[in-house]
Amino acid sequence: MSDVMVKDGCMRPIKPMNGRCYTLLELQQLVDGIIELVDLGKKYLVLDEEGKLKGKMVNLIATGWLQQEGIHDFAVGTALLIDKKHIK
Repeated sequence: MSDVMVKDGCMRPIKPMNGRCYTLLELQQLVDGIIELVDLGKKYLVLDEEGKLKGKMVNLIATGWLQQEGIHDFAVGTALLIDKKHIK
């Protein structure tokens, strides 16, 4: 699976602008906030660290990814599922 963005219940593929790795600014713009990286093995789940404080809507797809890894929490707002090789 390539990198994906989940926003408003819809998934779409994404790629780094430079074709290799995402920049911090690029990730912050995609999630509309300060990024939080959640390690899911071969991939990172990227979320807005302050999303819950901002009152963002629950992201059911990203919450499912967390629960599959045994993480008993929920995700909110836009979520990115990114291969670790695309983040340095």
